[in-house]
Amino acid sequence: MKVFWNIASWIIGVVGVLVIIGFTEAEMAKVPYQELSVHVDTRGGNFFITQDEIEDAIINRGYVSNNIPIEQVDCKNLEQFFDQYPAIKKSQVYTAHDGKLFVQIEQRIPLARIFTKSGESFYIDEDGWLMPLSSSYSSRVPVVNGDIDVAFNTNYHINFSNTDSLNESDADQRKLFETFLVIQAINKDPFWDAQFTQLYFNDSGDLELIPRVGNHTIIIGNAQSIEDKLYTLRIFYKEGLNKIGWNAYASINLKYKDQVVCKKRTHYGNN
Repeated sequence: MKVFWNIASWIIGVVGVLVIIGFTEAEMAKVPYQELSVHVDTRGGNFFITQDEIEDAIINRGYVSNNIPIEQVDCKNLEQFFDQYPAIKKSQVYTAHDGKLFVQIEQRIPLARIFTKSGESFYIDEDGWLMPLSSSYSSRVPVVNGDIDVAFNTNYHINFSNTDSLNESDADQRKLFETFLVIQAINKDPFWDAQFTQLYFNDSGDLELIPRVGNHTIIIGNAQSIEDKLYTLRIFYKEGLNKIGWNAYASINLKYKDQVVCKKRTHYGNN
C-alpha cells in the first residue's frame, strides 16, 4: 500500500507540473511584446558594436512589434542574424514571461592590426579569426606590417592543430600565426604589453619588435621559444641598457639560442 501511494503521489506531482507548464505556455501566448533590453559586452575595451546599433537592427527589420505575443519573437533567427556580424563573437537572445526581449552581445577582441604589402588592413582576433576594420571605431592594438601579404577573408582562421604542416608556400600564413603567438606572449606581461606597439617583418622574413622606449629594434626571428626570448631581453634591459643607455644600440638580436647579439650605433663606436 505504501508503494502504491508513493507511485500515486509521483504521478500526481508530474501531472501537476505539466498542468503548470501548460498554463504558463498558454499565458505566454497572450503576453504581448513590451520592452527590449540590449547588453553589449565591452569588457575588452572595444566598441565595434553599440547598443543603439543592435536596437535599431531589431526594430528596423521588423523582428519585434507591440502587436505580437512575445513568444512569437524568433529568438533563434535573431541569434543567427547577429552572429553574422564580423565584430560579434556570440549573441544570445531570449524572452521573459513579462513581455521583455533580452539580447546579449559578446564582441570579438582584436589582438593586432595587420597592414599588408598590398595595402589591405584588418584585425586578427584573440581566437585567430580575421576581422574587418570598422568605420566608427579603431581598436588600440599593436600594428603588424612589413613583408607580409595575406588577403583578407572573414572565413580565414588559424589552424592551431596543423601549424607544423605549413610550408614555404604558406609563408604569409605562418607569419600570421607567429604574430598571434608573439602578441599572446606579450599580452601576458604588463611591461611588454606597454612596451611593444609594433611588429615588423623585415625583408629576410625575420620578425622584429619595435619598442615604445629606446631607439632600437629587437630581432626575434620567429615565434619559437618566444617566452625564453622575452626573458633574455628582460635581463638584458635590466643589466645592460640600464647601464649603458637605451639608445646605445641600433638593434638587439635574439634569434640565436641563449645569445644576445647587439649592433651599436655608429656614434657609439664599432660593432
